[in-house]
Amino acid sequence: MPRWTPLAPLPIGDYLAKATAAAAKSLNDRIVALLNDRGEVDRRREELTRGDAAELPPGAYAELQALAARRLDLLASEVNLRKDVDAFHTSEHADASAAAGEASEALEAVEASVRKRLVKIGYHDVPVTEQDHSKITPGMVHAHPDFVAARQRIRMLSDAAHAYDGRNANRAALQAVRDELERARSRIAAG
Repeated sequence: MPRWTPLAPLPIGDYLAKATAAAAKSLNDRIVALLNDRGEVDRRREELTRGDAAELPPGAYAELQALAARRLDLLASEVNLRKDVDAFHTSEHADASAAAGEASEALEAVEASVRKRLVKIGYHDVPVTEQDHSKITPGMVHAHPDFVAARQRIRMLSDAAHAYDGRNANRAALQAVRDELERARSRIAAG
């Protein structure tokens, strides 16, 4: 029997809008349920196909046919789930892009806050071209942990906004499931 396509719960980033996060939680519940159903089908099929075929209990062949039909039902459910996951990825990228924009705008405020704290401890906030040995240098600001954290957050959000691996893998799996369903329909129609 063909293998299942890989399927894993979706990550829920803190940058997601409430509606997108709620959709992700709902999708994760559906993913877990589908994975459990897949496991049950595989477990039962393994039980029925282990050992000598002549020693199967009565009704085993009918149950194997029912499991094959259940697998097709699960594949059809997976198609619908993967369509919804694709829509989630669209929303996720939009949310990450918006959050990256907000984080970029907030970077100036972080820089101002760092400069203000440096002035409080005795440094002078003067242009870098001035000859002042106690002036704030760009390196002092850019190496400050708050500024570094803000830059890393922008980079992380930008990466999330432009990360298409999950979407591409989902679309490839969606196509594989559709192809498998089409092959199964052709086999069934051929008798």
